[in-house]
Amino acid sequence: MIDCDSDKFYDRDCDGEDETILQICEILNSCKSYAVDEFNQVIQQLVPSLSANSQSKPTTHQFSSYFINIDGNTTNFDNLLVELKRINHKFSVIGIAETNTDKPLQGLFQIPGYNCFYQTTIEGKAKGTGVALYVADFLNAEEIDSFGLCTPDIESIFVRISHPLSDKTFISGVIYRPPSGNFHNFIKEFDHMCTLLPKSGVRIMGDYNVDLLLN
Repeated sequence: MIDCDSDKFYDRDCDGEDETILQICEILNSCKSYAVDEFNQVIQQLVPSLSANSQSKPTTHQFSSYFINIDGNTTNFDNLLVELKRINHKFSVIGIAETNTDKPLQGLFQIPGYNCFYQTTIEGKAKGTGVALYVADFLNAEEIDSFGLCTPDIESIFVRISHPLSDKTFISGVIYRPPSGNFHNFIKEFDHMCTLLPKSGVRIMGDYNVDLLLN
């Protein structure tokens, strides 16, 4: 039997998975992949007011998110900008993992029309660390420090978001599990965080470096 600290998640047999993990599995199981052209068509049909060519601004009921493990801002941020340009849609929130970019350098990596929030990177680790959120500039956003973690086992950043014309708020966050970290500690921290978060109005993106469908 492979223990919980093993990176070989496909051989792991651990305790700790709960209803939250099962719900995430169900979401992942129902995901579909689209080419950019197909995605643009789907977006136009579902939420035409959110297309890049529309003059309307989305409401809090039209939340959308985009997530990527960028594998380093320095080498891949320009590619992200190009990819976003190809999509005829302005996402409410963009989440990034493995930025390899500490807070003082976040100003070097701007996405037009978005305000950015960066988490501290792990000291002495040049690669495979760092999470960030970009929130559309028509939304009000405030970082939630109590949900911001930066440890060898889990990295996270969360913001509270509201629309200036509405009193409703929601929370969006990014969670990253470094594959070299302790899996049991990650699950423990993740589960604790989920118990503190509101039961609704929360959107979590991330790269868990584990196949949740097999755990």
